[in-house]
Amino acid sequence: MIIELILPAHNEAKSIGRTIEAFFKATRFRSYQLHILVAEDGSVDDTRTVVEQLRAGYSQRLRITPSSERKGYSKAMIEAIPATSADVVAFCDADGQFDPDELEKLIAELRHGTVVAGLRSPRVDSRFRILASKAFGLAYRLLIGLRMEDPSSPFVVVYRDDLLRFTPERTHLSYGFWWEFFARANAAGLEIREVPVRHQLRYDGKTQVYRFRKLPGIAATHLRGLVSLRRELRGDAQQQRPPGETVLG
Repeated sequence: MIIELILPAHNEAKSIGRTIEAFFKATRFRSYQLHILVAEDGSVDDTRTVVEQLRAGYSQRLRITPSSERKGYSKAMIEAIPATSADVVAFCDADGQFDPDELEKLIAELRHGTVVAGLRSPRVDSRFRILASKAFGLAYRLLIGLRMEDPSSPFVVVYRDDLLRFTPERTHLSYGFWWEFFARANAAGLEIREVPVRHQLRYDGKTQVYRFRKLPGIAATHLRGLVSLRRELRGDAQQQRPPGETVLG
């Protein structure tokens, strides 16, 4: 069996090589073969160069998306998903915050009709970011109705045919891909299983997206996106119900 891992990367030259090597090393004696697709998102550092240099050693097991201008995390992921071909697709950020050995825990829980997510336990992000995530989580539960302990975890495994059932052409949450990912999976009727995994500091110690100064604007964008996503999902659910059936709430 082949498992294809998508690694989104924007300006991750300091960590992408270590992450790729760590995943290949951790999975070399497993019952499956790991392939990696780097969803490169308009980096202006040496991210692409680092990946291209590594490709010689892994042949077709390591690929990178075509060079492009910056798209944003969500769009880069949406465009990378159709480029996969393996029966099972995994996701993980490229900055080293997850231990590749923990991928085995997620795979062990995977079934058709499920999405398995790594629950960061304990989460080692800054206190401010954790508080901001919890605050947004309250709005998420109220508007979307999905209860998860870690609905922004980027460490995920899912069967590709299940994944294609709910992957949209565009997203409402430009900075909140995983919040929307799980909401859409739930709306499509998939079971979401959370498995505790170790969380660790990023290799270079800083995030490329959620900088402190950006958080207020990101939060406002998130909330607007949640309202739009809720409207879309409720509209889809209404269309799927038999005529005359009342939707409560």
